[in-house]
Amino acid sequence: TMGFLRKIRPYIILVLKPVIEFIINKRVRENFIYFYFLKKSKVKKNTFLLESYHASNTTGNVYALFQKLIEENPEGTYFWVDTKKNKNLMLKYLRRKNVKIIEYESIKYYRMLAKCEYVINDTSFMPYFVKKDGQIYINTWHGTPLKTLGKDIKNMSVDDLFKVTE
Repeated sequence: TMGFLRKIRPYIILVLKPVIEFIINKRVRENFIYFYFLKKSKVKKNTFLLESYHASNTTGNVYALFQKLIEENPEGTYFWVDTKKNKNLMLKYLRRKNVKIIEYESIKYYRMLAKCEYVINDTSFMPYFVKKDGQIYINTWHGTPLKTLGKDIKNMSVDDLFKVTE
């Protein structure tokens, strides 16, 4: 029987490794939840997920776009993503039934990221994000890449880096 167990050991490890990873790794569980919603949810028309600078604030280009969207399309449903529940800037909009704040990387976040017709941010979504058919991804880009442009070039001095951004 020991010979048999030695033979099937690699297969047992192959099967158990993802299960153990799911149990001990929070990111793996979160990705599973997102991919579940990605597969099971249909894109809902006239819905907007808005995320500014990895959900750390509700300002900038995304906020300006939101103000125009809600003015031009008051029937839309808007989901602002936030980590700290920054409601100060959003107070005048939060009285509306069609504007909701959702917590970054919560179950609701994963569901809406997979379900909203428009997904909007100013940096980028996490690497697990997959744009579904029927979704429109708008990135307003927070800043420009000029701060780091050229830093990947070997044998450049610090003085050369400053010249790149001039």
